Amino acid sequence: MAYDPFLRTDNFQNEPWYGQLQLFLAIGVCEVPDAHVEEIRSALRKLGYETRTSEAKLSGHQMVIGNGPVKDIVSLYDE
Repeated sequence: MAYDPFLRTDNFQNEPWYGQLQLFLAIGVCEVPDAHVEEIRSALRKLGYETRTSEAKLSGHQMVIGNGPVKDIVSLYDE
């Protein structure tokens, strides 16, 4: 799942986790039901974001936490 510079976030607007995607893009973290974690992480990788997860045991959800846009990290090594 490579970064796609032409992919837009509204391509995912019909997904049940679209609101959480928008939240991640705004603040760099979101809470996603376990069933959708891999889907949203895949979408974020395609948008250029590297992520990690942290389980929220009480809610049955996982926190998806950003490590920053991949494109920005890669550009540091190109300089």
